[in-house]
Amino acid sequence: MLNEQGSRAIVVAGGRGTRFGGSIPKQFMQLGGMPIMFHSVITFAKNALIDGIVLVVPAGYQDFCREWVKRLGINKIDSIVSGGDTRQKSVYIGLCAMPSSSVVLIHDGARPFIKDDAISDLISRAARYGAATLAVLSTNTVKIASDGFVDKTLDRDNIFIVQTPQAFRRDIIIKAHENAININFEAYDDCHLAENIGVMPAIVMGCPRNIKITHDIDIIIASHILETDEER
Repeated sequence: MLNEQGSRAIVVAGGRGTRFGGSIPKQFMQLGGMPIMFHSVITFAKNALIDGIVLVVPAGYQDFCREWVKRLGINKIDSIVSGGDTRQKSVYIGLCAMPSSSVVLIHDGARPFIKDDAISDLISRAARYGAATLAVLSTNTVKIASDGFVDKTLDRDNIFIVQTPQAFRRDIIIKAHENAININFEAYDDCHLAENIGVMPAIVMGCPRNIKITHDIDIIIASHILETDEER
């Protein structure tokens, strides 16, 4: 099994947050006295297995992020780079900017509530199996439909809603992205890229509080989580 030490994280915050609205991208809006994305950056920086972090942000926001890194005293930032025009391209840019590492964790900057033990569990599973993702069991009934009618109801006991971080051995995730570039494949997430080259990600049970802030109501929910989370 690969050594779990020397792992690194990519925090992907390159989007413009068009679904959220507002004058600045959602990941830079304030939550608990700091931009949303820095809640997860701080958690990664505190994890003993994480050696460095790459921030992928929209063009023009590098100096903004450098100022917050300095203000918060974060000392594990490898680089701050501009993202691409899709999330997949932004992740690959982050991978190319990253120093050598054993395991790479890829995380959405709009998910502020990742836990330290989840990071460590993901690193352990990815080192052993090649890839791993946080996920929670679906609490909703899921149906397959076509032409406006239900074709099939899926077994809810086997339906998982994936979250981030997703973790990979470095060689696997680079191979997965380069394969996608070569065949012009656009995946739903990074695990989808790994699946496309035959790597089956292990599931690490996530937490319902690990929400992704997408719509304006999510900032209200996130504020409540921040106020009631005894571990923070």
